Amino acid sequence: MTRIPAPSASERVRFARGPVLLLGLLLAACGPRGASTGERFTFAFSPPDGTGFIQHLKSKRVQKFAGAEHETQALTHESESATRFTIQKTESGYQVRAEEVSTVMTRNGEPVNDPVTKLLRAMPATYETDPEGRFLGIRGFENVSDRLASELPAELSSRLASVLTEETLTRQGMEEWNGRYGDLVGRTIEIGDVLASSREVDFAGGVSAVRYAATWFPEITPCDGRDCVRVRVFHGTELQALEDRLAKEIGKPARRLFDDITEPSSPGGFASEGEIDRLVDPATLLVQEETQRRTVTREIPMNDQLIGVLTINETKHYTFEYAPPSELRAERL
Repeated sequence: MTRIPAPSASERVRFARGPVLLLGLLLAACGPRGASTGERFTFAFSPPDGTGFIQHLKSKRVQKFAGAEHETQALTHESESATRFTIQKTESGYQVRAEEVSTVMTRNGEPVNDPVTKLLRAMPATYETDPEGRFLGIRGFENVSDRLASELPAELSSRLASVLTEETLTRQGMEEWNGRYGDLVGRTIEIGDVLASSREVDFAGGVSAVRYAATWFPEITPCDGRDCVRVRVFHGTELQALEDRLAKEIGKPARRLFDDITEPSSPGGFASEGEIDRLVDPATLLVQEETQRRTVTREIPMNDQLIGVLTINETKHYTFEYAPPSELRAERL
């Protein structure tokens, strides 16, 4: 099992002084109770032993490239996947096994048979946490480099050798875990609270930029007879644009939110912005539904005089089917 070392000073999330907030947002099933209630919640990762669920994900990514003297080129990727999760308590915390059981992909409407997806599907991951649900490591990716070399065409495996490694897969898993669970563990919030943070992020293509984020807890929403908390996260690499968005969405609570956060400016010719919508049961940290949206723009040099612009619009929608593991069904494709 690979364990990720503690983040360096440049990687740590920096929190602004002020009301404490947290991650996420989600679409409500019933009528919400608004921020005026002032109710408080403490988030705890405490799912019942043996909890099982199928995570269904629908994603769409549209890439457009526009350059001088070039017609705009568009490429649309769409996918649907199902992943089975099982959660077991252990003497040291929790083990959470994630096994992808089906995936369907298309490119501009045509089916895609992706050998990398098949390889990773054959390598179920097991997350390991401490008793509070904080990330410790992942098992399952130990021989990914050997399998790349032996199971994929030589040209493809050589291109992926430096990016699809045990360390990169573990770090990606850690970021996903913390974004959904770990960053909330033990936090007490009041409905209406907002949290500011910033961290340096490595984006695809070798770009490193500071990503600013504001997390807002706007309301309580009933879900299956329980009180769930709606969490909204707004993020971006351009601080002024993010602050303008927050003023529109949140209003006064977002004023001067980033005054105590100082980071180097992001590189020119690159920008990323988006939001997350998550509905969470605070007593277990189990997510009921989640929507993500992100837009990335990047300038691409074409020659000494010309610059092209690559724009990527991506959306993801997650739904969750909870049941005892023996009752969960998802066809393997």
